Amino acid sequence: MIDNRREYEVMAEVETHHWWYRVLHSLVLESIERERISPNVHVLDAGCGTGGLIHSLKAAGYRQVKGFDLSPIAVDICQKRGFDVELGNMNDIATIQAYSKFDVIISNDTLCYLSADEQLAFIKNAYMRLNKDGLLMMNLPALAAFRGTHDRAVGLLHRFNQFEVKALIESVGFETLTLRYWPFSLSPAIFAVRAWQRLKYDPASSIKPLSDLKSHNILLNTLLFRFIRLEIRLTRNAPFGSSLFTVLRRT
Repeated sequence: MIDNRREYEVMAEVETHHWWYRVLHSLVLESIERERISPNVHVLDAGCGTGGLIHSLKAAGYRQVKGFDLSPIAVDICQKRGFDVELGNMNDIATIQAYSKFDVIISNDTLCYLSADEQLAFIKNAYMRLNKDGLLMMNLPALAAFRGTHDRAVGLLHRFNQFEVKALIESVGFETLTLRYWPFSLSPAIFAVRAWQRLKYDPASSIKPLSDLKSHNILLNTLLFRFIRLEIRLTRNAPFGSSLFTVLRRT
């Protein structure tokens, strides 16, 4: 995806108001607020894309926010928005901003592009880059049953389940604060759409599939956002969902 300008332009256009991004950003902000009081915490967005989360963090009053991304297109968009973002690889997190330690490292929907060895290396290096009691937050594409043309369009290599993530965590030493699937109630509809996509997609076709990312009207976005936020408040441990949100603390 790193050279797919169309996907990044669509992302930049919708991520401040699309219900899925709004829910994810609210999960991140609430997780920070539960553990931190001061807005002066140092935050690193690892694989920041076009900067939607950085925008949300700054709007909430967090001033010390940096980011990096592998895509020159994404970095260019972020820098034009005035964000402190540099070009960087997930595999280089041990050396990016080398003289800084962070209170929060966030990496949403990025581990899915790494091999198993690279995933473990990233989590170990993130642990070392955090201050004591620092937080690592990750959102991950979940469960192979939800594979679809979106995965092919953006180049996802892997979808995760809770057991895999727990094994990664235990091998490093993080304390798990949150490990939850979401959105639960929309999962049957998402599964049906993705199953249909798998049936009709021809891998031999020269036409590159498009991702699911698109803008919805304001009313639909508002309804879906409020509905999923209510679900998250009422449902502590959903049995499945197309995403897996994880909050870890360096002990």
